[in-house]
Amino acid sequence: MPYSGITPEALFILSENRLRDSRDFYEEHKAQINALATEPMRQIAQIAGEFLQKHDPLATVMPNRVVSRVRRDTRFTRDKSLYRDHMWLTVGRGKNEWPFHPLFWFEIYPERTGAGVGYWYQPPAFMEHIRKWVINHAADFLPAANKAKRAGFLLSGEDYKKPKLTNCQPELLPFMSKKEFYFLRTSENFTPVAEENFPQSLCKDYSKLFPLYDCLAAIGDEFLAENPRAAEALLRR
Repeated sequence: MPYSGITPEALFILSENRLRDSRDFYEEHKAQINALATEPMRQIAQIAGEFLQKHDPLATVMPNRVVSRVRRDTRFTRDKSLYRDHMWLTVGRGKNEWPFHPLFWFEIYPERTGAGVGYWYQPPAFMEHIRKWVINHAADFLPAANKAKRAGFLLSGEDYKKPKLTNCQPELLPFMSKKEFYFLRTSENFTPVAEENFPQSLCKDYSKLFPLYDCLAAIGDEFLAENPRAAEALLRR
């Protein structure tokens, strides 16, 4: 699938649509928004999805479903603005597994782009499981996390005031202090995103996260084996 590129024009129309917050403006410019932003994001999702599927056959490739919508769901938020000025895509496993399995993502904002890997949902019980797994499998997890760091993907997420578990080797303490964690790389340079080889470049960067992805997938597999109804209960919410 060819990639048509995300240009400054795409960022401009998304921002203007957000500022105007008008159904009439959106409908008038919907085709332009789709062509400049939504379709290129779907193209990235398709290419990245096929790439990830070679590494993890359980990953799904559904670009129409893994790219965010411009129209916001305002039912459960105080912010009633109709449209967003940013978009994202996620690539991972199917709906019965993805709440507790890692996702790759790519996102565009007016001021930056971002890419990373992590979980969509990390409730306290799952985080407790993650912390114990990381301690017990530090020989696998730390090299994978360090490889991600060398590639520019940094440990991110909100910290507890006090680490939950401190009886571990010092290198693991940053992970023990997180209420949730993910690995994120950001950039304010939009030039690469407009180039036709950007999805392939992104996939090359994702490949450096495969050891970390495998650790996170193993954590999810183990958690769901011990809590088989966890994903089902979440999806019913």
